[in-house]
Amino acid sequence: MHIVLDLTYGFPSQARPRKERVNALARQTVNFLQTKAADLTSDPPAARLTVVGRSEADLEPLRSRVSSLLAAESPSLSPPSLLSYSTVPLPSLLPPSSRPVYLSPDAPPLPPAAPPRTVLIGGIIDRQIKPNRSLNHAASHAIPSFCLPLSLSSLAELRDDEPLNVDTVMELLVAWERGGSFVGAVGEAMVRHEGRHPGRPVHKTS
Repeated sequence: MHIVLDLTYGFPSQARPRKERVNALARQTVNFLQTKAADLTSDPPAARLTVVGRSEADLEPLRSRVSSLLAAESPSLSPPSLLSYSTVPLPSLLPPSSRPVYLSPDAPPLPPAAPPRTVLIGGIIDRQIKPNRSLNHAASHAIPSFCLPLSLSSLAELRDDEPLNVDTVMELLVAWERGGSFVGAVGEAMVRHEGRHPGRPVHKTS
């Protein structure tokens, strides 16, 4: 599985919100790398992660922050072996043969029979959710978009349109790829998410 963290849209231009976004994305990326390092470095790896930005100026703050966090918390993990960074435009990075899928909470549910080969996740961490943002972005690149069919799980509060955190989505995807069960992967990822955020396991409730 190829996981693409897409930073090519919705990135703040003002200094303070931009720094907040970088810090949040770095934290969640490192959470994922720490949790799934064994899966990312296995032979063959269960997944590979690429962070895509419009320019090196967009990517460098995140790259630096991720490296700093790993050096402080998990010095045995080497960033080059766990993830890569790219400024290659999405159409060139992801040819149709890669069968890319863009995850969006506003899209129809993804069939749960098997995990997709290539998955794009928007690097958007907003205090206020903006409907159709990732859906419209995917459409602008002619990439099919789906939401994760989260309501198939036994977690009563979890809806298909739940905007999961980036680290939770990536952990869920790798668990799905490795274990083969979507429902099992949801349960594993959400247990970890609730451990990090005990006061707010979900963003949306009925």
